[in-house]
Amino acid sequence: MIPGSNGVRLALTRQRCPPAEECLADDQPVTLIIRPDIEDRNFHEDTKAYLGPEHKWPTALQAVERGFRFVPDAQRQLQMSASRGGFQIEPEWQYMIQHPLEAERGLQPASD
Repeated sequence: MIPGSNGVRLALTRQRCPPAEECLADDQPVTLIIRPDIEDRNFHEDTKAYLGPEHKWPTALQAVERGFRFVPDAQRQLQMSASRGGFQIEPEWQYMIQHPLEAERGLQPASD
């Protein structure tokens, strides 16, 4: 969490290969692909693709420099960006994602 803001910063570093260990050489490039799973709901609701998001959400997604902005409603938005790299829109629905904590609380145990 970033103090004083509604944001999170995620920092990734690649550790060096210790001498005499089998691992990818330090000078070999790697590619990191991050595919965020986005939902727009409060904890009393569940997301079902066929009820509208499957058609509405693609228009709520906008590419921005090195990332994206997801604006499902005028009152809410999510923006993600990377300091290096790029962003490519590749929407992919996942169905029946299990939510064990919600199930324990007697709420819907799965959403899309």
